[in-house]
Amino acid sequence: MDISLVRLGIATLLLFGLIGAASAEIITKKMPNGLSAAADFYQGDEDKPVVLILHGFMQTHDFSTVARLANSLKDEGYTVLVPTLTLNINNRKQSLACEAIHTHTMQGDVAEVLDWIDWLYNKVQRKITLIAHSAGSTHLLATMEGKTDPRIEKLILISLLHFHEDPLSQNTLESYQRAQDDIKQGRQGLFIYDLAFCKKYPSEPEAFLSYRDWVQERTIQALNSLMLPAVIIIGGNDNRMRPAWRDALISTKVDVITMKDAGHFFDTQFEFDLLDIVIEITSE
Repeated sequence: MDISLVRLGIATLLLFGLIGAASAEIITKKMPNGLSAAADFYQGDEDKPVVLILHGFMQTHDFSTVARLANSLKDEGYTVLVPTLTLNINNRKQSLACEAIHTHTMQGDVAEVLDWIDWLYNKVQRKITLIAHSAGSTHLLATMEGKTDPRIEKLILISLLHFHEDPLSQNTLESYQRAQDDIKQGRQGLFIYDLAFCKKYPSEPEAFLSYRDWVQERTIQALNSLMLPAVIIIGGNDNRMRPAWRDALISTKVDVITMKDAGHFFDTQFEFDLLDIVIEITSE
C-alpha cells in the first residue's frame, strides 16, 4: 500500500471535515406570510452566547457588516442565526432595489423576526441576544417595544437610524403627508414615495407608512419603553447620522457606545473593534 496516498486521503478527509465544520447550516422555513425564508445557522459552544443578527433595510444576511460580524462571532464559538427577511418575496436571496415594488410592511417584518426567535430558542433552549445593523435595529425596536420576553437576553443596536425627514436621507415631509392623504382619501394601489436612501420607492400607502411612521420621536419613545437590557453602538464618523440624532440617542435610558472615527458600516479596521465591543457586551 502506498503510504503517501493514505496520508493524502486522510489529509483530504480532515480538510473537508474542517470545511464542513466551518460552514453554515442553511435553515429554510415558511414564514407567517406563507413564503419561504432562509437563514445561516452556526451551532456554537454550550458555554458561549446565542445571537440572532438582523440585516439592514432591504439587504440580506450576506450584507458585509452583518456577514463579517456573524462569521467572527461564529469563530469565537457563538451560536449564530442570521436570517434574511422575505420582504414579500419567496426565498429572497438578493437585496431589494429602490425601484422594486414594495408591498412589505414593518408589521410583516416583525412577525418574521418573532418566528426566527421561536425557531432559535426551540433549537438551543438558551437565552438569545438580538443584534441588528442600521434600520434592522428599528425592526428589533418594533419587535421588542414595551415587551418582556424571558427568551431574550439583551439587544445590541448598531448604527440605529430613523425614518424621519432630514438632509442625510431621502425622506421628505411632502411624501409623508401625501401618503397620509392617500389613505384618508381612500386611494388604493401603488404610488411613488421616498424612503430612507430611496428617492423613488413604489409602495402602497399603508405599507410605506408602516416604516415612515418611525420618525425620530417614535424611535426615541420605543427606546425609552424597552423592558429589556439594550446597548446602542454608533460610529463617531457615521455620515448618515446628524449630531442632533446622536444627542437624542444619548438622552435615552439606553446605554450608547460611540466608536471614534468609525463609519456607518464599521468596515476596514473598525470591524475588529466592533467585534470586541459586541463580545464584551454579550459576555456581561
